[in-house]
Amino acid sequence: MANFQTVAFLGAIAVIGFLISLWGLRRSRTTGGFFTADSGVSPGQNGMAIAGDFLSSAAFLGIVGATALNGLSGFYLAISVPTTFVLMALIIAEPLRNLGRYTLSDVLAARFDGANLRAVAAFNALVISSLFLVAQFVGAGLVVSLLIGTSYPVSLLLVGGLMTVYVLLGGMSAVTWIQIFKTVLLLLAGLTLGVLTLARFDWSPSRIFAEAMTRIGPHVMLPPHPGTIASSLDYVSLNLGVALGPLGLPHVLIRFLTVKDSRAARSSVAIACWIIAAFLLAISLTGLGAGVLLGTDAIRAANPAGTLTTPMLAQELGGSALLAFVAAVIFATSVAVIAGVAISASGTFTHDLYASLIRPKAKEGERLLAARVAAMAICCLAIVVSLGASKLNIAYIGVIAMTVAASGNVPVVLLTLLWRGFNKTGALSGLIGGVTVALGLTLVGPTVMGPDALFPLANVGLVSIPAGCLAAWLGALLGRPEAGAGDRFDQVAARAALAPQ
Repeated sequence: MANFQTVAFLGAIAVIGFLISLWGLRRSRTTGGFFTADSGVSPGQNGMAIAGDFLSSAAFLGIVGATALNGLSGFYLAISVPTTFVLMALIIAEPLRNLGRYTLSDVLAARFDGANLRAVAAFNALVISSLFLVAQFVGAGLVVSLLIGTSYPVSLLLVGGLMTVYVLLGGMSAVTWIQIFKTVLLLLAGLTLGVLTLARFDWSPSRIFAEAMTRIGPHVMLPPHPGTIASSLDYVSLNLGVALGPLGLPHVLIRFLTVKDSRAARSSVAIACWIIAAFLLAISLTGLGAGVLLGTDAIRAANPAGTLTTPMLAQELGGSALLAFVAAVIFATSVAVIAGVAISASGTFTHDLYASLIRPKAKEGERLLAARVAAMAICCLAIVVSLGASKLNIAYIGVIAMTVAASGNVPVVLLTLLWRGFNKTGALSGLIGGVTVALGLTLVGPTVMGPDALFPLANVGLVSIPAGCLAAWLGALLGRPEAGAGDRFDQVAARAALAPQ
C-alpha cells in the first residue's frame, strides 16, 4: 500500500504538471505553438530542457544500476557525452535552426524534393521515438508499481494517461516548462543521494572506491577490460553509438527549433552540456556507493538489470520519505521525457506525413487534431510493447534508439549539409540501409537470441554506423545526377550558415 508521503509527492508533481499544461493551453492553438512554442524559448530555458530530454529515467535508473553492479564502466561510457555536445554545437545546431521548421525532415527537404524521402525520414524518426518511449514507460511503470502497489500494466496506464493530458493541453510550451521543472528536481535528487552516500563513507570518495574494490571486486575502478575480442568490440560499439546517436535523435534536435536563432541554439547546447556532465559524474559515484551499501545480490534480486537500485538506495539512506521523493522525481522524469518524445513524434506524423502527403490542403485545426491523435496512438503502441519489456535494462533500450539514430539519420544529415555530390538516392539508401542494419543486427544479436546469436555483438553501432555511411555513399554514386544540384547545395549551405531574415 502506498503511504501518505508517496501519495503527497506524486500528487504534487502531477498537479504542478497539470497547472503548467493549463498555462500552455493558450500557447498551443497553432501548429507553430504546439510543435515549437513559436520559437519563443530562451537559451537558458532551452538548455535545461535539452538536459531534461537527455537525462531520462533510463539514464538515472540505468546508469546507477549498471555502476552498482559492474563498476565505473557506466562513467567511462558517460565520457562520450561531451563529445556529443561539442559535435552538436559545431555541426548540427546552427544549420538545423536555420533550415528546419518543425522536424528533422525539413533539413533534407531543403535540398531534395520528393515525398518518398520525407516519408522514409518520418518512418525512421517514429521508430527511434518509439524505442525511447518504451524505455521511459518501462522505468515509470516499475517505479509507480513499486510505490503504490498497483500491477505493472496498471502503472503503465496511469503514466500514459497523465502524459496524454500534458501533451494534449499544453503542447511544446508546457512540455518545455515541465522539462525545466523536472530537471531541477532531478538535480536536487541526484545531489541529495550523492551527499547522503558520501556521509555514509565519512565524506571520503576514496573510501567509497576502496570498499567497492573490496566488496564488489577490483574491476569496479577500471575501464572495461573484456576478455575476448568480441566483448572489446562490443564496448567500442557502445561508445560509438552513445557519442553519435544524440546527433540524430528527433526529440533532442527539435529543441533547436524552439529558440529564435542559431546563436541561441548553440548557447542552449553549452548550457545542457554542463548540466548533463555534472549530473552523470554525481550519479556514477552514487552508483558505486549503492553497490557497497546494498550489495549486488540484493540489487539483482529486486531487478536483474539493476533498474530499481536508485529507489532502493533512497530507502536505505533516507527511509520512506526520501524513497517517496526520489521515486516521484523518477516518475516526473519519465512523464516529462515521454511528453517531449510524444510531441516530436506527433510533429513527425502531422508535418511529414499527414500535412505533406496525406492531406496537403488540411486546415490548421485539422493539423492540430491530427497531432493530438497521433501522440495518443504512438503512446498506446509504446505501452503495448512496454508490457513485455519490464526485465530489460532500460538504459540498453535507449542505447538501441541512439544506435538506430546514429546509423540512419546522422550520416544522411551530415552528408546533406557538407557534400556537394550527395543526392536524393544517397539520402534514401542511407536512411533505409542504416536503420535496417541496426535493427536487423540487434534482432539477431545476443540480447535477443541469447548465446546462439547469429551476430556476436549486443551493441551493433560499430557495424551499423559505417554501413549507413556506406549505403549513403554508394547510393549517391549510383544515383542519377539531378539538374541544378550544385546550385541547390550552394543555396542550402548559405541558408544553413546565415539566419533567415
